Amino acid sequence: MLRGLDERLRIFRELLTNRLFVGTTLSCGLAFAACIIYIAVSPFILEKLYGVSPQLLGVLFGIDALGIVIVAQINGRLIARIAPQTLLTWGYVAMALGGTSLLLGVLSGIGLSGMLVSFFVLVSSLGLITPNATTLALTNTRAAGSASALLGVLQGGIGAIVAPLVGLADWIVDLVATGTTLRANGLAVIEEIASSTARLVANPAAYHLRRPEIAPMAERLAAWAAAR
Repeated sequence: MLRGLDERLRIFRELLTNRLFVGTTLSCGLAFAACIIYIAVSPFILEKLYGVSPQLLGVLFGIDALGIVIVAQINGRLIARIAPQTLLTWGYVAMALGGTSLLLGVLSGIGLSGMLVSFFVLVSSLGLITPNATTLALTNTRAAGSASALLGVLQGGIGAIVAPLVGLADWIVDLVATGTTLRANGLAVIEEIASSTARLVANPAAYHLRRPEIAPMAERLAAWAAAR
């Protein structure tokens, strides 16, 4: 039994000094972490920020999962003609494009459609990354079973470590009116950075020409502000 354990540990040490194995395992683990982050964060983004219903959210998850299956099938057809390293690179490029477009979509306010396309590209790229990274990681290994086991442990471990970091924050900066949402989520105001007020702006000429339409709106806004 001890002899078997020593042999297993020796195999693990050899694998951890294999640059190809370590590199593909780390990259695959980070891709897996991106998928875990997507699963953890996307419901909040889609439901709370874009008003997607739970039923539609389930459909969208199914579409993204189908994307992985479709891309994996395409990978299976291409693998006979294209090297795994190339297909793996394509997968990483697709994931990078999905993540970059997601960031640009948030910054530009492109809307729900842009977010959904970015999510689909990011998730579907796993259909290229996972099989090719696994193939390369197991290449030239004497014990494929041990290598596969270690690959799974490291991949899951990296995902488990990286994914929770997304939810860690000591403070947030938020624009609030009454603070009700903050209190509902167990948050408290530590410091007020700046205050802001609303202004109704109208072109002078337009104000005089369309005074009957603009004046009642201004009066209603003034009454609402006074009531608060």
